[in-house]
Parts: sequence; C-alpha cells; structure tokens
Amino acid sequence: MPRPRALHGFGAAHGRGMPRPYETVCEIAHGLFRPSGIVATLARSGTDPKILPVPAGAGPRGEGIVRKAVWISFFVALVVVNVLAEAMNYFADVQVAMFYRLTFVLSITVVAAIFAGTTLLVSKLGAERPLSGQFRPREVLACLEMKKVRCTDGAVAGLLGIQPQDLGRILGPKRPASSWVVSKSTHRPTGFNQDELHPDLFRNERIIDSPEDLKQFIYDCRN
Repeated sequence: MPRPRALHGFGAAHGRGMPRPYETVCEIAHGLFRPSGIVATLARSGTDPKILPVPAGAGPRGEGIVRKAVWISFFVALVVVNVLAEAMNYFADVQVAMFYRLTFVLSITVVAAIFAGTTLLVSKLGAERPLSGQFRPREVLACLEMKKVRCTDGAVAGLLGIQPQDLGRILGPKRPASSWVVSKSTHRPTGFNQDELHPDLFRNERIIDSPEDLKQFIYDCRN
C-alpha cells in the first residue's frame, strides 16, 4: 500500500510562507502555559482573548494545581492525538494535517484547563467562609469587656473576615475598650500605653485564640 506524502513537522511549520492560522496555533502552543503569552498571541492574531479564559487559582497553590493539570492534559492529548492520527494514516490511508493535530491537542488542553479551574473555584466556594456579616467589632469588644476575657488578634480578624493587619483600623483608636484584643505571642495588646489598658485586663487568665471559640463566645454572650 503506497504511503501518503510525509506530513509537515512542527519544525517545518515555522518556515517561511506558513499560513497565518497555522502560525497562530504554533505560537499558542509555545505560550500555552503563560497566560500573558496566550493573551498577547491572540491579540496579535486578531482573536478575542476571551475565547481562551485562563482559570484563576486561589493564590499560588491554586495556580500550581491548575498549571499541573494543564501540563498533564497537554502531554496526554499530544500523545493520544498523534497516535490516533498515525493509526488513521497507516490503516485507512487518511492523512491528518499537523494543523488539525495541534488544534485537537490545544482544544483538549483548554477544556482541561477550564475544568480544572472550575473545579478549584467550586471547591473554594464550598469552603467555610468567615461569618463577617453576623458580627460587628463593637459587639465583639463589648462581649470581651463584659466577660473580662482577652482574645487574640488573629481570632478577631478571622471572625470578622479581615486581614490581621487591618484589625487596628477596624477597632479604632487605642483605648481600654479595645485592649482586650491581644497578641497571641505576648498576650498583651500591641502598641498600647499603660493608661490605655483596661484595669481588669489581666484579671482573667482565659484567652480566646480561635475564630470558632470566639464565635461561640459571642453566641453565649448574646444569650
């Protein structure tokens, strides 16, 4: 059985006279794992970058998970598509051009990237969120003062759904009422002068150090 003409290889695809769609696919393959590279490539080719959404991970760890899934999908698709194309070429004498091979590989990879990003996003949305809408800083301070109990800044920030470094701005100026929020390491309020401390600050040895315990403490205080 006569074999068809040899297909153009990936290296030959970078030669002169290459069709614009072919060139675009090759450029995307080079910059596939760099989101900025994809957007730049599509912009140069006149393609709307929105057709290839880049899944947003939850921070560096989430981005690493998505990137790993994309790499695995790319190499699996690369092998499977080329094996199937060569099998069709050998047994059915049907030639699959490199352009279509790359299109299939990139399509599978993009679908896998979207699926991985969606799965990661859903898992993050399903995680427990701080119930910041149920608690106000004034109520937290009032309960701590009423029960004469200190609480760590991390626990208060976790309950309110804010970053620990923003806690000082949320609680307002340093005063005895806000001195119940203390550092986890020193068990003392950070940056307070002696006249800004509550007189009963150290009367109780109990210190709340987790958002969950503080939440239950607030519920008990309400009752």
